[in-house]
Amino acid sequence: MSSSQQGAFGMPAVPPRLALPPDLLRPCCLRCSKNLGKDPGLTCTRPNQHQKCRRCTRLGKQCSPIPGRFNRLFAGCQRAADASLAAPDDVALGKVLRAKVRSYTRRVSAYLRNVGTKPGQSREDAMLVATQRMANSLELIGNILLHMAHLPPKPGDDEDDNDEDEEESDEE
Repeated sequence: MSSSQQGAFGMPAVPPRLALPPDLLRPCCLRCSKNLGKDPGLTCTRPNQHQKCRRCTRLGKQCSPIPGRFNRLFAGCQRAADASLAAPDDVALGKVLRAKVRSYTRRVSAYLRNVGTKPGQSREDAMLVATQRMANSLELIGNILLHMAHLPPKPGDDEDDNDEDEEESDEE
C-alpha cells in the first residue's frame, strides 16, 4: 500500500464521504425531506458530516439519509420548493410542491417499511440498514465515553431521561 493510501498510524486512509449525493440540489436527511411541503424554506443543516442534523438532534430522533433510489424524486421536490419560494403568492406552485412531497413521502415510507422483508434484498438496502445501525451504535458509544470521562453530554442530547428509566428498572 502506498503512503498516499495510508492514514495515521499506517492504517488505510478512509475515503472522504460525499457531502451531497449527485442527484440532490442540497443535502437533506430523511426526516427533514418529509417536511419540505410544509416549509419550502426548510434547510437541513449538520454541524459536520458525521453528526445528526440540528432538527433531528433537537427532536431527539434518528437522522437517516434519504435512500439513494429516491434522490432524483426528492430533487424534484427541492426544485418545486425553490419555485414556490420564488413566487410565494402563486398558490398553484404551493399545491404542486405539497403534492410532490406527499407522493415522495408515501413512496419512501412504503419502501422503508419493506426493506429487508423481500427475498433478494439489494446490497444498497442492506448497506443503508447497516449504516444506520452503526451510526446509532457509534452515538451510543460516544455517550458512554462521555459519561465515563465525567464530561457533560453533547448539547441537544436528552440523555438524562433515559438514565432515570434505567435506574427505576434496576431497583425492581
